[in-house]
Amino acid sequence: MRFQTLCVAMAAASLSSNCFCMINAVKGFYLGAEGAFIHYIQPPGSTVTTPTSTPMLRPVVGYRFNDYVALDGGYNDVANQSDGGNNVVGPNKFRLYTFDLAVKLIKPYPSGVSLFGKIGLGYSRQYVLNVPLVGNPPLANYSNNRLQGLLGGGISYNITKNLAAQLTGSYYFRSEQIGAMEMGAIGLVYTVDKWS
Repeated sequence: MRFQTLCVAMAAASLSSNCFCMINAVKGFYLGAEGAFIHYIQPPGSTVTTPTSTPMLRPVVGYRFNDYVALDGGYNDVANQSDGGNNVVGPNKFRLYTFDLAVKLIKPYPSGVSLFGKIGLGYSRQYVLNVPLVGNPPLANYSNNRLQGLLGGGISYNITKNLAAQLTGSYYFRSEQIGAMEMGAIGLVYTVDKWS
């Protein structure tokens, strides 16, 4: 719950300040990459063992309409684990990935620093396979596709009008069999204003 509170506070701070604003980034399409760390929270009653913490490289894409609003998307490869099982149970596989899309509300400052809040949705796909020895039915074989609410916030600094470094925190809410996820990320985004 502390992570959720932090995300809400960051989003509120980005919208509530009355500090003088100025243009500190160009508008247009942006591309980027973040080093991210996801903490996956198992849903209650889950019998599937999944990694609870995952480091990854997260691609980011979006469009900045003006100083204050952008549409932000990304991809999280949360888990892709497989093993050969043992002499009783055959191969095991767990796969979980998420595409997300959010409205990004930005509060720019004259120094080049911006605070931002994000609200949107994640589309998550989970695939679980636990196959016993040949000739027997799978112990578990199912997939889930779910939408998850997304809330986040962060801070960015424009190194140039096109290049920015950013620190982001996001929370993906649990959706039935797919658990909640807490994510922290740091990375760079580049705005291609020639395509705006």
